[in-house]
Amino acid sequence: MTRKPFIWMTFLMAIFLNIGCSISNMSLDHGDKHKNSPVDVYHGIEVIDPFRWLEDRGSKRVAAWEETQINQTRKYLDSISSRDWIVKESSEMLFYDDATYPREVLDGKRIFWWTKSKEDEHWMYWTRKEENTPAILVLDPNIWPSGEQLNFVEPCNDGRYVAYGKSSGGDENTQISILDLESGKLISERLSGWQQERLSWFPDNSGFFYSAKPLQGEVPEGEEHYWHRVYSHKLGSNENDQLVFKHDSIKEKYHQAVVTEDGAYVIFYRFGNNKTDIYFRPFGDNGPPIPIVEEREGKTFVFPLGSRLLIQTDHDAPNGKVMITDMDHTGHEFWRTLIPEQDDNLEYINPVDGLIYAVYLKDVHTVVKIFDFDGTHLGDVPLPGLGTANVSGYWSKPPVLISYSSYNTPAMLYNFSPGTRSLEVVHKSPISIDSSEIKVNQIFYDTKDSVRVPMFIISSSNIKNPGKTPTLLYGYGGFSAVLKPHFNNYYYMWVKKGGIVAIANIRGGGEYGRKWHEAAKTIHRQIAFDDFIAAAEYLISEGFTDGDHLSIMGGSNGGLLVAAVAVQRPDLFQAVCSDSPLLDMIRFNKFGIANLWTDEYGDPEDPQEFLALLAYSPYHNVVPGTDYPACLFVARENDARVDPLHARKMVARLQEADGDSEPILFLKELNSGHLGATTLSGNIQTSADIYAFLMDQTGL
Repeated sequence: MTRKPFIWMTFLMAIFLNIGCSISNMSLDHGDKHKNSPVDVYHGIEVIDPFRWLEDRGSKRVAAWEETQINQTRKYLDSISSRDWIVKESSEMLFYDDATYPREVLDGKRIFWWTKSKEDEHWMYWTRKEENTPAILVLDPNIWPSGEQLNFVEPCNDGRYVAYGKSSGGDENTQISILDLESGKLISERLSGWQQERLSWFPDNSGFFYSAKPLQGEVPEGEEHYWHRVYSHKLGSNENDQLVFKHDSIKEKYHQAVVTEDGAYVIFYRFGNNKTDIYFRPFGDNGPPIPIVEEREGKTFVFPLGSRLLIQTDHDAPNGKVMITDMDHTGHEFWRTLIPEQDDNLEYINPVDGLIYAVYLKDVHTVVKIFDFDGTHLGDVPLPGLGTANVSGYWSKPPVLISYSSYNTPAMLYNFSPGTRSLEVVHKSPISIDSSEIKVNQIFYDTKDSVRVPMFIISSSNIKNPGKTPTLLYGYGGFSAVLKPHFNNYYYMWVKKGGIVAIANIRGGGEYGRKWHEAAKTIHRQIAFDDFIAAAEYLISEGFTDGDHLSIMGGSNGGLLVAAVAVQRPDLFQAVCSDSPLLDMIRFNKFGIANLWTDEYGDPEDPQEFLALLAYSPYHNVVPGTDYPACLFVARENDARVDPLHARKMVARLQEADGDSEPILFLKELNSGHLGATTLSGNIQTSADIYAFLMDQTGL
């Protein structure tokens, strides 16, 4: 059914209207409609919050509301015939036998690798002392209690000890454990804080640095989500770990310590509010760290290589550049340019096997350039196509490993030979597809302010009804994140059924460097939404699809994106999936770690930024009587970043406002966090819910 054109109303109408009517949606019971409507005053403006009560996740009333909503959602989703097909196809593609390419440790011949059989939910971690010696199973998460998952593994430099991080239910509260491979036993170690991460081993393997957040009681109540700091841990020590790096007054800063490959130095990073602090000191020196940069705008990273120091920075170079100095003169007044800023966006550099590999984004696909220490461009890595590549390896020895994937190519791993500029395949994904069935085109469309935005369009030759093709449009547009080409089995299934997938690389991301990101930050956030709307309008005007067959999807910041554009332009879309979204942009910073994001979105305490937030906040801009698209809002029970209250409040408000027949659904995934479920099966089931909903609504 084509929705009636949306007549735009000012956001103040959405704020001040207090709707008392109860309108059915899908003829379903939408639970408790009673509204307790507190009124907040921000900078002289009254804001009504009719579903504030849904913020209280511990109340019986909220639990009853969720139970009713989830039951109704399950009834709807389980009735969709394509859901079982998606589960079957996904399982056949994602449950397979595989083993990764073995990686050698820095000091010695011990190697580590991962294996997975088609019956396994998790990958297993293996080692052997050297080639042709017996394999030893190090970690098998398949036998752990339900909900526990492996977040990272970090062997020490000679491979004797393996540190690994484990969390439960997707809550990201990683706890570090240490395994001694000589004895095969866990070492009983006492570490500090919670959400332990970012581990870096000492060069003599006697301990490590790690980052963590303070426990309750160590900081003011509620602030244990902040005050991130670095600790030093000595193996076998029963004393409290030494706190070595933190910020004394700004709780939103993040910290990390990295030991250099040669063990000569420790680099200390501090990030936050779009500023970088970097310090260093010789390893073993307990004196105060020596500053390299302090309160420097933008992103900066350093790479000590013997007596030289490489610096990658986008300060005064929005696309990024590489500087060089020596370790005796680290102040930025001594830096000189090694690789100048180029037209393409420098993602990162990685010094491997004596050369500098600079990874650029050129119109959203990877180009890898090779440089020496004179800044001479020695050539490029010959990549297979318009995809995404990453470079890994040690500075001090080969091999140079290049991973690659694209929208029609599952993951590949190559051994690169700098001398011959050749790529040798050392691992290929077992996922078997016919790449010729998938057409990938990159187009560029114009926005309302005449900016050229790239978009990938993925399709097949099996387009049955041009102009009305079921289409999925995906976007993100925030935090300088880049939607890079990669193989996605759900995109493949959508295209295989005759649909189109479009990925819009809108502003707010980092596709074209720092300027592209900053164009849609804080009070300019609406630009990201306008770019996404322009992508939808392009797909319709160019005859790919129409408003009855166009669906949109996004997660996290992308969940905010699709909800905002659905509220602003409901006439453009048939269906919306908003996964783990922020939606109440007036109170977002009051929950969990979200105050970290005021640099990205703006601070409601600032009058100008408050008005910008209020103007697009999806929850506050729902207009009664509007015919909104079908919506599925997905929340995660153990989401450590975005509280499910956003999805609850938005669903309640949309259900009350929209009297049409399209469903407005709430789905909360159990044993799941912001990054997904703890098992492969769990992620398949959630993805089947999402894609079945979108396929059903668009007629795919």
